[in-house]
Amino acid sequence: MDENIQCFLKSEAFSSSVAAAFRHTKIYRGNVSDTIKAEFHDELRKILDEISSQYANTRISDELHITNIEYLQRTIIDKNTHILVDSGFTIGIAQKILNLYLKYLWCYGLIQEPPQCPFDQIILEIIKWKGAPWTKINTLEEYKRLKEQAKEKAKEKALSDHLAVWELKLWNERNIKNI
Repeated sequence: MDENIQCFLKSEAFSSSVAAAFRHTKIYRGNVSDTIKAEFHDELRKILDEISSQYANTRISDELHITNIEYLQRTIIDKNTHILVDSGFTIGIAQKILNLYLKYLWCYGLIQEPPQCPFDQIILEIIKWKGAPWTKINTLEEYKRLKEQAKEKAKEKALSDHLAVWELKLWNERNIKNI
């Protein structure tokens, strides 16, 4: 694929992923300038590109993927506590950004199928999740329970053994109805 096309697609994937993840929660402290936010986004994009490169030529295990979510969250918090609201960049926010970014790259043909899917309110409703809202999930244990419940629901509906494929089918079914 042409490098310019790839760059454009990654940029669009990043922008869409951040917008979707940050839309439902407060991330920044009160008076963070647009310049600081832009620097933060540049750093976040570099980390996502670093992580996503692991998915280019091989299927990543659930365990490594969860490690990547934790790495993303920890790295962002460690470097940006001065601009982030306390507990603003949760495991739930980290998984949404990473999982959605990977979904875009996968659909664009830039990486292999990711092991998981973006968990948001729609998926939580479908699986009848009783835990915290996705934006408030802040432990790996709770995230793993969410993932396992989604896998059970996917198997129950005989849609797929793969969460990424299952969620993509659900997303398409939902959005085709709304066209």
